[in-house]
Amino acid sequence: MKKEGKMKNPLGRCLLGLLLGWIVLVSPGAYFETTVIAQTHWLRVGQTDFPGGLGQAFVSDGTDLYVLRQFLENNPISFQRLTVKEGLVVQTTNLTPPLFDLKDGTAMAFDPDGNLYVMFGGTYSDRRQYVARFTAAQWTPLAPTPFEQGPGDALTFVSHRGQRYLYALIGAARSRRADAVTAFIRYSFSDRKWETLPVPPWDCNDGGAALAWDGGEFVYALQGTDCNQKPTDTFARFYLTLGLWDRLSGVPKAVSRGGSLVRSGSRYLFAATGSDTEFQGRGFFAYDLTRQAWEETPPLNCSIGDYNGNRLAVIDGRTFYWQGAPPTWTDSAECNGRGIYLFSWR
Repeated sequence: MKKEGKMKNPLGRCLLGLLLGWIVLVSPGAYFETTVIAQTHWLRVGQTDFPGGLGQAFVSDGTDLYVLRQFLENNPISFQRLTVKEGLVVQTTNLTPPLFDLKDGTAMAFDPDGNLYVMFGGTYSDRRQYVARFTAAQWTPLAPTPFEQGPGDALTFVSHRGQRYLYALIGAARSRRADAVTAFIRYSFSDRKWETLPVPPWDCNDGGAALAWDGGEFVYALQGTDCNQKPTDTFARFYLTLGLWDRLSGVPKAVSRGGSLVRSGSRYLFAATGSDTEFQGRGFFAYDLTRQAWEETPPLNCSIGDYNGNRLAVIDGRTFYWQGAPPTWTDSAECNGRGIYLFSWR
């Protein structure tokens, strides 16, 4: 009986092997999607002119990196665009800073048109509801959030069923602010107003809370620290169509201040755990959206945390992190709070 499915021609098998090898070599993005993530490493590709601050965030518009940072209230605000070429930070441009002081829980998100949206956070004693858009070097106030912001703020852009939104978490530790509200809200670009959505499956989210849209039907969330400012591993997703939360398997290491979440390509979410303790905030993990499971990843080179705020950003499937930590955090000589690193593969 004739066997099917085998290529009898040795030359044909050889050519097929060469073709597959060529595809791997010229398609690093595809290769990365199928490589064991634990084999990758972090490469320092640049740095900011300043270390972290009490109000800060780090994001990408898909082309460049952006850092918004203020060390203390009434200090100068640093707002910079970092141009990336072949994975290296090659130029830094100072942009027009906002009029508002940055507070704990500062959060940023871009829309596909290049408009940047900012929630300016709030401390346990200073409660604000400011939101603004930055475009063409101009700042424009948006409708304020319906609840007072705090260290548990997070923000992500979502396009769903032909409509555009900003989804946001708001929260603070009740051990520090007894009347703190934990809320999940969205801003409609068409209606220009905020809507209150079902609350996430936890009591409080404080420093380290984070959001990321998967590009489809779900927004994923990290709780960060809880009502007593204790790190948690709580991880959940919100089903956009049904308006329901689903609690997922926890992050392999608890998330604290500096916790971050970002989508890279169609397959992975990346999470940084942060910490309020030097040397401890190197946790970094990949969540496989296909398998709905966490994967082993290399730790960060330098610890992040103590100062809150997102640290992860993606350009063309390449994931970057900014340390953004206090200058006193000296894990090693390079860990001066300023470094920008690229998640690379050997």
